[in-house]
Amino acid sequence: MDDQSASAIRWAQELAAVARPGPDGIGNYLITVGEAKVLENTRTRLHTHWIAFDGNGRPRVDALAKRLSELVLDYCIPRTRIQEAQDYFIETQSTSKLVALHNEALSRFTRLEKSGEGGELLLYFLMEIGLKLPQVLSKMALKTDSQMHFNGADGVHLGPGRNGNLAVYWGEAKVYDSFDGAARDCMAGISGFLLDEGFGNLQEDLLLVRDHLDIGSRELSLRLVKYFTEGEKERLHLEARGACLIAYTHDDYQHPLDPDDMSVLASTVTQMTNWAESIGKKIKNKEIAQFDLEVFCVPMPSSAKFRESIRLALKIDGR
Repeated sequence: MDDQSASAIRWAQELAAVARPGPDGIGNYLITVGEAKVLENTRTRLHTHWIAFDGNGRPRVDALAKRLSELVLDYCIPRTRIQEAQDYFIETQSTSKLVALHNEALSRFTRLEKSGEGGELLLYFLMEIGLKLPQVLSKMALKTDSQMHFNGADGVHLGPGRNGNLAVYWGEAKVYDSFDGAARDCMAGISGFLLDEGFGNLQEDLLLVRDHLDIGSRELSLRLVKYFTEGEKERLHLEARGACLIAYTHDDYQHPLDPDDMSVLASTVTQMTNWAESIGKKIKNKEIAQFDLEVFCVPMPSSAKFRESIRLALKIDGR
């Protein structure tokens, strides 16, 4: 085994070990439709998920929102602070510090009705729990005003890259009424990070990761920081990738699988083919086909309903 292969395996093992896969994964809340599809003439993997249905054939939007609300502590609070609260619990059997952190996490969410933070939380769910690619920067913890959105990437995750590199996934999440609008703006947003060579908005995010990266393990965090630090040789081996959520209202929301044999319905295949072609064109138009992208396509019965369910699950209106 050459050094590059060994490095890739080591990164995969170390990063997967600190990811939080969760006891039930994503399957109780999202239906994964088919295998991830590599879009033609790109390095994009397209994942398609429907919201899971209950026994009465109703999409479980509220259940998904409740599950996402259970992740706010992991999503918003740096890992070392959570570990300190866990250590305090082990020592004293008091949950007070964990409760305080949970309340702090909830306070970070904006009350704005059309907030995109629910989409960002869903992207975290798909990356950290679905793909086991750990978040390394809790940008919600850096907000100075809970009612303002934090500019920059909608998420920052790490994974093994090509040829032994370390891959950083810059996140972009859009939850819109229309597929075309969500896909267009998502690709426009992510291209700004992937094509930036250091003189645009990406520079601020690189500095934020350098100064606030938190993977839980101090030893591993110190090693990873070097990849975000100019002047370190590791900086040459940081590979930029994208993580994109395209969520949108899909009319006539029906189960995507045949109830008799659970095969993908022909109508679903047609829809997915059209979405893939459209996303592929937008990727090529933005000249980012050479970058590795994890794109999650999540049709919803109503994007407005999803946002409202998130607000209720987080008890935003009741504060």
